[in-house]
Amino acid sequence: MSCMDAVAALIAASTAAEHEFMFNLLTECVRRLEVTFTKPVTTADERTDLESSQVFMCALIQFLLPELGESTLALVPNIMALATRVIDAAAAIATEEAYRVVGTVAQLLEGRMADYLPGFYPRLRSGLVMRDVPNVCAAALWCASEVIRYSASAISAYINDIITILLDTLRAPEITRKVGPECLSVFGDIATALGVGISEYFAGIMTVMATAAATPDPVRGALARVAAFFECAALITPAATETGSRSCVRTCKL
Repeated sequence: MSCMDAVAALIAASTAAEHEFMFNLLTECVRRLEVTFTKPVTTADERTDLESSQVFMCALIQFLLPELGESTLALVPNIMALATRVIDAAAAIATEEAYRVVGTVAQLLEGRMADYLPGFYPRLRSGLVMRDVPNVCAAALWCASEVIRYSASAISAYINDIITILLDTLRAPEITRKVGPECLSVFGDIATALGVGISEYFAGIMTVMATAAATPDPVRGALARVAAFFECAALITPAATETGSRSCVRTCKL
């Protein structure tokens, strides 16, 4: 068992009696993550050590936030600021973990995530288009799903851009088995967030999804799940969605 596995098991097994200790641990993780931005780095080994520390702290924050819930709200502004700085530093593994931190924060904040969208969206976008680094792109896509799910109507200002990026990604020849399913899954959250408003995007989405249905099994599985969301949307807006949605479902069943 790795050190991270041991800490994760400790957090998962904690009870309310240990929450004070867990909160202090979270506070220390945030402090140590902040310290990584003040350390001088002059060698490649120092850079590696610093990035490893950022990865470890970000991972711990992900484990601790759901366990502690709303008692952590006072720490959220600093956590978001630090996650943003990790993303801006563009170290691949640390960046991946930072996107997952933000997705976890979105789960915690629910509708209150909207306050962070103007500052965070440019960073989210930079990860969504990073198809040449699949792990980072997949983490950004997962983060996008959580942000869309928990931002309510505030996400509507960014939906056009997100859908354009998703469609471009699905068309890209270099798309990987890791990125494809995550990309398709985001469409389900978009359909849920927009409700009847999804109808204006059906033509472009269905064309690309029909093509995606011919790709390997992991993508087909994600496509089938997304198609179910669009079936629900079709029940809400049958006139606008019936043809595209039924066609997509038939393709998934081939």
